[in-house]
Amino acid sequence: MRVEIWSDVVCPWCAIGRGRLRAAVAMFDARDSVEVRWRSFELDPTAPPVVSGDYIDRLAAKYSTPRAHAQAMVDRMTAQGAAEGVTFRFDLARPGNTFDAHRVLHLAWDRGTQGPVKARLLSACLAEGEPIGDRAALCRLAGEAGPGPGRGGGLLGGGGAAAAGRSATHVQTEQRNQDETDVPHGRLLPHRQVGVARDNPVTDSRHFGAPLRTRPERPG
Repeated sequence: MRVEIWSDVVCPWCAIGRGRLRAAVAMFDARDSVEVRWRSFELDPTAPPVVSGDYIDRLAAKYSTPRAHAQAMVDRMTAQGAAEGVTFRFDLARPGNTFDAHRVLHLAWDRGTQGPVKARLLSACLAEGEPIGDRAALCRLAGEAGPGPGRGGGLLGGGGAAAAGRSATHVQTEQRNQDETDVPHGRLLPHRQVGVARDNPVTDSRHFGAPLRTRPERPG
């Protein structure tokens, strides 16, 4: 059985969804038969390589909400992350354009290391203050989890892999045209789509909708 999930490496709720998915798979009797593939979705394709400024201030501006409300949102995400074993340090987070990160993840899939690389990039961005849009940092992080940094650098310098990464984002665009506008969003193959809902915990490992059902991040 394959589970495909569209998510971004700068998305806290995607990190929480990954934690819930892992918990559900661990409870599944046939866990060894489950294959997870991470598909590309860029929350903000226009973002610069490194986004400067305070995370809470940016969140307040994005949602046109007072800073105190944005702080409450961050506190809530941090608490939910901790409940799933996910650490967030929004005071350190340095988000940015994730196109190259998705290219690295495509390379990692080809080499059988996509899961560890996905975990490394999420943690690096959301807990360690690594600049996720910086190519040198991406190659180093990928090397720590799987593919060597030299070969990762080769990927980022080539056009073919870039086209592959962009086409995967187009798959997500097609998904959005089917009224799926939230990430994380996933599907079971070859059986059915898996939607997302707000703040539902893992309830039943027989139904993989549950671990993906977390508060979604809406593009824009």
